[in-house]
Amino acid sequence: MANPELEVIVNVGDGDGLGIGAGHFVNAGRRNVDFTVIVHNNGVYGLTKGQASPTLRRGEKTKSLPKPNINDAINVIALALTAGYTFAARTYAYDVKLTKDIIKAAIRHKGSAVIDILQPCPTYNDINTKEWYEKRIYKLDWDPVVKSEAERYEKLNRALLKSYEWGTRYP
Repeated sequence: MANPELEVIVNVGDGDGLGIGAGHFVNAGRRNVDFTVIVHNNGVYGLTKGQASPTLRRGEKTKSLPKPNINDAINVIALALTAGYTFAARTYAYDVKLTKDIIKAAIRHKGSAVIDILQPCPTYNDINTKEWYEKRIYKLDWDPVVKSEAERYEKLNRALLKSYEWGTRYP
């Protein structure tokens, strides 16, 4: 805030950024601070033996959990959009070119930006593997840029609906 010329990039995991840091994540979006949050989303706390992170779906049981996850998952994109982030994107870690392009666009964006990077955790998450993602991920073909106040809520609603598309295909 003291140096508006500074490009601020916040690099977080899905656990620390949306568990312990969820309040900070929401309030920063509400203020539309000019910064970029990159969320590395693998569904587990990979640095502390693989406990369920806030993004792991209810009922999923990774190899490090004694029982299936009992909590509903936080949807990074939906949370960001409803908190007030003015740029929200999801990408896949193995699509390096797209991920690079999205990171560049988020940094260039003036306002709060978040990128949800879906990525396998080969050590602890034996569900969401590289092969699992590659069977389900597809690229959206639409212009998300809001060009007028009239289309603001239409595009927000469409983005929210797309963010909840989870199961056999993921945008």
